[in-house]
Amino acid sequence: IWRITVPFRRSAASVEGIRQEIYPGEPGVTAYAHDGRTFVPVRFVAERLGADVGWENETRTVVIRRDGKTVRMTVGSLEYTVDAAPFSMDAPAEFSGDPSAVHQRTMVPIRFVAEALGIDVKWDAATDAVILSPADTPWDLDGALEQELLAQNAEHKDWCCTEELMATTKGGKARRTGGGT
Repeated sequence: IWRITVPFRRSAASVEGIRQEIYPGEPGVTAYAHDGRTFVPVRFVAERLGADVGWENETRTVVIRRDGKTVRMTVGSLEYTVDAAPFSMDAPAEFSGDPSAVHQRTMVPIRFVAEALGIDVKWDAATDAVILSPADTPWDLDGALEQELLAQNAEHKDWCCTEELMATTKGGKARRTGGGT
């Protein structure tokens, strides 16, 4: 079981309850809202979901592969594909950072990518965070346990979570979870 929490305007996220820098040495790379969607750095999130990420420079297309599925998103396009089937989104993938910089980051609207890969996506307005979790054990925003964990996370302004903070018990069995968006 895993959870990823990516809060807005923070250079770190919680992965399995452990604080991870999104891009060490690049504090400006954070999740943000644009065109009514939450954008995240694709490589950081996709790799933590167990996906492989590729880049086709000629077409400016990010290719995400996980569990036999392939998602392709071209920077600036509202069209994307999942296993070659076309879909539309209302906000395109985009670059983040200084256009003259050597390293720009590809930012994607996370809901489209996550759902295409079979990941549950929740938005927690109280903490300004997107939470990604397995579809078979989705995060319950109204659940008492989840609310307690979000409240504890909110106390840590730098989102420095610990495994103990995210240790939970459901159905009588202990399991680790993490926050994530």
